Amino acid sequence: MHLLTHHYDLTPRKMTTKHTHTFTYTYTHMHNLSLSLSLSLSLSLSLSLSLSLSLSLSDALYTFSPPLSLSLSLSLSLSLSLSHRQFINIFHVVGRVNV
Repeated sequence: MHLLTHHYDLTPRKMTTKHTHTFTYTYTHMHNLSLSLSLSLSLSLSLSLSLSLSLSLSDALYTFSPPLSLSLSLSLSLSLSLSHRQFINIFHVVGRVNV
């Protein structure tokens, strides 16, 4: 009996897409108080496909198994910074002239 078996593997391919949105809001008060708020939203989608095909001619058996992997990742980061600056008069000079 003649048995012919052919196994074909396609290298796994991975497609990844990533979207990032950043929102920044800065508020400055009249007394040199600055408040900065930054919000970053990142969305990553990964798709992995592996194809395996097995062919045997003796019993006419065809096997097709494509494992498909899909992963979705969502990351959210929030940053808040508060800074206060004061301007100090280092030299304060009072001069008196007596005649």
